[in-house]
Amino acid sequence: MIFPKLKSKNNENKEIVIDSFWALLVLALSVSMDALSVGFGLGVIGFVWYAPLVFGFTAGLFTVIGYLLGRLIGLKFRDWAEILAAVILIVIGIKIMIGG
Repeated sequence: MIFPKLKSKNNENKEIVIDSFWALLVLALSVSMDALSVGFGLGVIGFVWYAPLVFGFTAGLFTVIGYLLGRLIGLKFRDWAEILAAVILIVIGIKIMIGG
């Protein structure tokens, strides 16, 4: 994700196109697997019934905020935004592996 962007000389961008409801649904399901495990865990320990609503609202809100920021930043700094996103994901992964 980072190195191909840095090595790219001709600045060719391959767009990912999600042009149907089913493609969007598959994408949404694939990134929501962690929410399924959290919901299962909350149900097993007998958490309050409205906890999934709070989690769902928060996830939806952050998705909209991320979308809006991504559009704003992506239009101005498209190549660097992809590199920054990759670096952020790597840093989060390292932090999780260290145990923080």
